[in-house]
Amino acid sequence: NCGASKEAKVYRADASCTGVCIGENGFYYNGKARNGLILVSAVDNDAASLYDLEKGKDYTVKVPAGRKKIGVYYYTVTLKGKYSGTKKLAMKVAPKKTKFTKIRKGKKTLTVKWKKQRSQTNGYQILYKSAKMKKPKVITVKNNKKTSVKIKKLKRKTKYRVCLRTYKTVKGKKIGIWDENNVKFVKTK
Repeated sequence: NCGASKEAKVYRADASCTGVCIGENGFYYNGKARNGLILVSAVDNDAASLYDLEKGKDYTVKVPAGRKKIGVYYYTVTLKGKYSGTKKLAMKVAPKKTKFTKIRKGKKTLTVKWKKQRSQTNGYQILYKSAKMKKPKVITVKNNKKTSVKIKKLKRKTKYRVCLRTYKTVKGKKIGIWDENNVKFVKTK
């Protein structure tokens, strides 16, 4: 009615029309094996709704070994019965988090300070973005003893969203969690 159009696909509940996801983006390291929450659902087109599938009857889950050390672990979900398909789901175990201690405002600069967290970490990452920036920028501090960094070449009198995380490099990848509860909004001078 409003002139817009959208391509639609019709699925049957007995086809490979399932949604498979892991309920946690990741966990912080605590020395114990972590467990992701697996959710599997299918589309019921007659009722136009989703419904949960039954573990054991409709699908099986292969749980990865370990899950204690920092890294990425892959669960394998295999559909069965009237459903078909296989999907791998990633679960992350990241270093313990840190927190901001202070952000000092300057002309076109922000000096970010945080609490030292050296256990199981290689360093820290600071992500920042203003409303006018298309993509956020990330600064990597490759020294877990360091507790501050100065962000330069910013816009004057501009509000920035600043995030902080610890990271550890595992198999060439930086493992860490951007915690939405660990965010600051700061305006430059």
